[in-house]
Amino acid sequence: MVLKPLNNEGPNSTPMKTQSSLRAAHRVPISCMFLCNFEVKKGNVLVWARYSDGFEKNVNLEDIEFKSMPSGVHEVIDDVINFVIPKGDKEEADGYYNGVAYFKQNGQELSEGVNQIDRSRVKMYALGVVVDFDGMQYARDQDWKADEFSSANEYVDDLEQLLCQWFNCGTLEEFDIFEQFFKDNSNGKAVGFPSPVLDRLTAAAYTGQELLSSDVPQAKPHMLEYLLYWLRKLGPLLFPLWRSCLLNERILILNPPSGSFEKCNALCYCLSMISLFPQASKICGSKGHYVTPLYTLGVCDIDRMSKEISQINSQNRKPNGYIACTSDEILLSKPELYDKIIRLPSEVEDSYFMDVPKLYDNQEQLIRATPHDFYSLQILYKELFGEELSVTEKKNFLKMVEPLTWSQYIIDGFYWWVTAGYLKPSYYEEPNSIPAGPVGESELALILRTLQYFHGRSTVLYQKLKEVFESKENCGNDETVQLPSADLVALDLDSFSTQDHKFIEEIAHKWFNRALQVTGDLYGSAC
Repeated sequence: MVLKPLNNEGPNSTPMKTQSSLRAAHRVPISCMFLCNFEVKKGNVLVWARYSDGFEKNVNLEDIEFKSMPSGVHEVIDDVINFVIPKGDKEEADGYYNGVAYFKQNGQELSEGVNQIDRSRVKMYALGVVVDFDGMQYARDQDWKADEFSSANEYVDDLEQLLCQWFNCGTLEEFDIFEQFFKDNSNGKAVGFPSPVLDRLTAAAYTGQELLSSDVPQAKPHMLEYLLYWLRKLGPLLFPLWRSCLLNERILILNPPSGSFEKCNALCYCLSMISLFPQASKICGSKGHYVTPLYTLGVCDIDRMSKEISQINSQNRKPNGYIACTSDEILLSKPELYDKIIRLPSEVEDSYFMDVPKLYDNQEQLIRATPHDFYSLQILYKELFGEELSVTEKKNFLKMVEPLTWSQYIIDGFYWWVTAGYLKPSYYEEPNSIPAGPVGESELALILRTLQYFHGRSTVLYQKLKEVFESKENCGNDETVQLPSADLVALDLDSFSTQDHKFIEEIAHKWFNRALQVTGDLYGSAC
């Protein structure tokens, strides 16, 4: 059955929560299940937990009550919080356990019709699970991390139903329904089949096959279903974030007050997915070619991350990239722990003057998208949604874009004057545009095409760079290759932006371990 279209995406819309087909046929067994509570006098407390054989001894679960109930979550009625637990104490390369928790409170219900709430009656709980994806007998190339990074989320619907049922029973000292669920879902070994739609997304990225699915009711959307939402929210900033992911940088997302951890965690996942491309390790020949979504970080993670950075610095290595969100601004005072920070505006529905997301480096320098990024976004809108940017969208998105350089401004003006606006310079061509799809495409089909677009750009970028170095065979590997800035057009980058100049030099060193320098030359190149 072909996937049914979901709701139309508006600027402030979110994926539907009544229908989804991104659900696994075989779930990873639960390694740990737990219930946490926020008490006014004690703070976050672990109330109940069960572990599979040997799991408690091998894993540090000391701060799980803070990971599952991060700062700021008490400001919302319910939320979904993703997190990871490091495997081993030495370094990030050991991998992670994936966890997810469903948070619910009754504070808003108690406040209805009253001026003052009896705080003793407020109940805040988070029910969660931790899974170990390494137990999957997974035959597919592990370059595609879609299932590993979302493996815990296959339990989100159950966690929501269990916690709501437990709340409604009113007997908050009995955990029989949790005990039974853990018993039913922690035994045996997973047989290794990935989530069916994610598997088809992978296959389609390789073969272009049609995306099919079955109708499976699901309350919460899969994280990948937020990709189009974030495309509309971030606009042109999605492109510098994609480039940061290719460089394996560490990206923090600052969740605003009353912001949704579910949406921020989904952004972590989506950024990781668009920065992958098929058989990346075989192409690039390097380990750690992808950024890992660490999802929710907090104060409890600072000591561990600081120790990891100290160890990495002592070994003169570069830390592996990650994407994570936090509501603890104190992390921003630790610039050694991250490379980029995204500040998201507070969510105000239907606000014409709503602020826009902002991207900074760890030195608090504002980073904007390039004019070419803005042009690419407009092309993407036309091809995905069949629409032009609205006046409001253009106004907001242009706040995120660098101003034109004088050189580009003069060239654009010259073309407009000579051709009366009929012709544009060659750098406005979009070499990696995707063909327009049929009207009324399903949301998942649009998501697939968005992934293909970014994966295609990554692959073309690698192939074109490889051609550049192969054309300089007479240059020694220790020699710096000169690349005219005009040649960045063929790489689908901004030939005028120093930001893209720096990016191509860094990615050349990362992928090929070769020195490259962008020059201002308009023609020709030499060693």
